Amino acid sequence: MPEQQTFLSLLTGSFSSPAAENPTVAMIEAAYEHHHIDARYLNCDVAPDALGDAVRGARAMGWVGFNCSMPHKVSVIKYLDGLGSSAALIGAVNCVVRRENRYIGENTTDRDFSRPFALLPILHVEGRLDLDLDPLRPGLVVADVIPNPPRTQLIRDAGARGCIVLDGLGMLVCQGTISIRHWTGIEPELQVMRRKLEHIFGV
Repeated sequence: MPEQQTFLSLLTGSFSSPAAENPTVAMIEAAYEHHHIDARYLNCDVAPDALGDAVRGARAMGWVGFNCSMPHKVSVIKYLDGLGSSAALIGAVNCVVRRENRYIGENTTDRDFSRPFALLPILHVEGRLDLDLDPLRPGLVVADVIPNPPRTQLIRDAGARGCIVLDGLGMLVCQGTISIRHWTGIEPELQVMRRKLEHIFGV
């Protein structure tokens, strides 16, 4: 007997503010399409004083989970039913997962990055950090966690000095991969997500 057709997609998304520059929706929807996952990812601009309403709305609509970005990574905790070990260790949440109708906060930032990186807002998009670039030399690895744009001034400066550079797209893809695994049980293809972001940003 063929599988019964359904018109009810899994709902996931992101709560942040501002949200317009967050490219996560594009890469996660690309992964959903590639793996034939009937799910949607909604990028929502949620003001701090509306966060509780947003979480209650997600519960009411049966969302299987959502990401949290700045400025909600700590304040969201009071609206959840518990924390996974990753979020408890870091003290911040960037991925919420529905488990047996309970919303559990997780954190997909590698624990070696620790709390400062978990709380890092989107900064210095086109600005220049007050850094001494003289010690940079060929062969050193320089990473920037900012995903939009991926070629930040720091990345450009380090690349011009012959450094090995790691842009913020890699971390964004890894975080998205873990979120999709939490929500669907599927191990998504990283390169599909990375290629989507590279196409958007022309890198």
